[in-house]
Amino acid sequence: MQRTWKPTVTVIGMDGLPSTDKAGNVLRPETTVKISVRLPPTLDADKALARIKEILSENPPYGAEISFSGHGSQGWAVSDFKTELEQTLNKASLVS
Repeated sequence: MQRTWKPTVTVIGMDGLPSTDKAGNVLRPETTVKISVRLPPTLDADKALARIKEILSENPPYGAEISFSGHGSQGWAVSDFKTELEQTLNKASLVS
């Protein structure tokens, strides 16, 4: 259930950072980060996307310029199974 309903943010790509063996305490001219945000299936994806953009853009550190592109997709939530179906699925899962 947690994988479906719990929101998550994952960094899925990053450009502009040196490898750890070459990294130093310096300012970089540009860093690009691609993130994936998983939303609970009943949350309005368009409203969530607008709020995420607002949060990321409202107070960037050190005068950084923020650009944002992305799209959202609405999730889905299946209704609860009827008792008979749930019992049948549970029984079938035990058959080897």
